[in-house]
Amino acid sequence: MSKAPPSPTPPNEKGVILKLMVALLVFVTVLVRLAMSLLPDGSTAAYNQGVEAFTQKNYAGSVQAFKTATEKNPNFAAAWMNRALAEMELKDFSAAQASARKSVDLLDSGRADGLPKGKEANAMKAQAHANLGMVLMQSGQVKDALPELDKALATDPGNAKAETWKLAVDGLRKKVPSP
Repeated sequence: MSKAPPSPTPPNEKGVILKLMVALLVFVTVLVRLAMSLLPDGSTAAYNQGVEAFTQKNYAGSVQAFKTATEKNPNFAAAWMNRALAEMELKDFSAAQASARKSVDLLDSGRADGLPKGKEANAMKAQAHANLGMVLMQSGQVKDALPELDKALATDPGNAKAETWKLAVDGLRKKVPSP
């Protein structure tokens, strides 16, 4: 009688989440750098410092740099988006949710500065909704996360990150009793 092959070990959730967040940060940074030449207010330097601090896992420094960028330019949606990711790493879910909501509001309303055009704009809007969904999920608001992830998928149907998070939320939703 032959033995069945061993089951694959489930991935480390925290490691997967961190890898998704870093990939998201890189993706947003590429999009933003395409449009940042339009921002003459000095927020770009602070944004770049925030990205650098985040990649070095200096999340407090990253939050401070992104805060400076958003103070210099309150309509800098990518800075709000990445600030939310850094705040989430610091487990400051209330601040992360506020920052993520600000980026969604700016992008959905068309008031965001430095917004790329066409498909890149849709990808950035999708990422903003995916970020908000991630923050909501991480803060235990599973039922509120799913609509944001659905918006991300509707805006950018090929958004693999949103699909991954949606699957995670669907799995959690099965574990959470209905009211």
